[in-house]
Amino acid sequence: MQHNKKEAAQGASSNRRKRLLIIFIPLVVVVLLSIAGVFYYQTRIAPFKRTVLAVDNTTITMDYFLKRVKWANSDPSSVLEQLTYEQIVKIMAAEFGISINDSQVDQQLRVEVAYSKENTTDVTTEAIAAVTDSELNEWYSAQLKTSGLADLEYREVIRTDLLAAALQNYLANLVPTQSEQVHLYVNVLETEAEANNVIARINAGESFTAVAKEVSVDESREKDGELGWVPRGVTPFDDVIFQLEVGHVSEPVKLSSGQYAVFFVTEIAANREIEDDVLQVLKSRALYAWLEQEVPKHAVSNNLDEKTLAWVNLQLAKMSK
Repeated sequence: MQHNKKEAAQGASSNRRKRLLIIFIPLVVVVLLSIAGVFYYQTRIAPFKRTVLAVDNTTITMDYFLKRVKWANSDPSSVLEQLTYEQIVKIMAAEFGISINDSQVDQQLRVEVAYSKENTTDVTTEAIAAVTDSELNEWYSAQLKTSGLADLEYREVIRTDLLAAALQNYLANLVPTQSEQVHLYVNVLETEAEANNVIARINAGESFTAVAKEVSVDESREKDGELGWVPRGVTPFDDVIFQLEVGHVSEPVKLSSGQYAVFFVTEIAANREIEDDVLQVLKSRALYAWLEQEVPKHAVSNNLDEKTLAWVNLQLAKMSK
């Protein structure tokens, strides 16, 4: 009798263990799968969904940023600047009454196909009209594959380009034909020491133009260093040249080439007619000049720090394989 009770107790205990295992094992599996899922999300999904750039209430995520960098085949910092400009254009275009509809995007895609067929930067309306649907579809599929962009993403790039072009035309027409100008001369030297030597010679009484003709390495030396009448916005050195007094030389200014420039002003005009070739330069830079002034008015932030940049370059290397 005691033996039977013992066997019954052992059987009941075994059944309880089995039931516990039946309950416990799935729980363990669920926990392990959850841990694996969290790890996968944090390492394979989350990094691509984090915000790289924010402009006001608009954000650019890492996955889109990587596509644009790869497509542009440029350094990430340059693409970040380009995307910032694009967002500003999209935000502000409506303020100027500028918009682009789907039909205009469709037409621009046909224009791009015509460009690729003609292999030129100038195509006729006849060439655009001759683009067939088959040619358009084939070209567009190739563009999506090359860029890595989805259909809506690619069309949005085209739309933004058209907005920028329309805004450029609008702003170019607002460029004034008269403005403050300086009659500017320059000496360009290879080193800062040479630039300081030129300054010393001028301050000692030598003619700026004679010294320019003798030592300047810039092609303007053929005109004794004369650059002509220059309004604001033509050179990146407005803060220097428009602070100069007539007959005074500037301190050495380092150029992007690594060389050094010494500027000299002979006349100042408060409101002078801008020469046609200079006016065209100003008109061509109208959008960029506006963007430089507009960007600081917006809440712009990015997360492209040194660590993130290293990660971006790693992903780009993987994408290129």
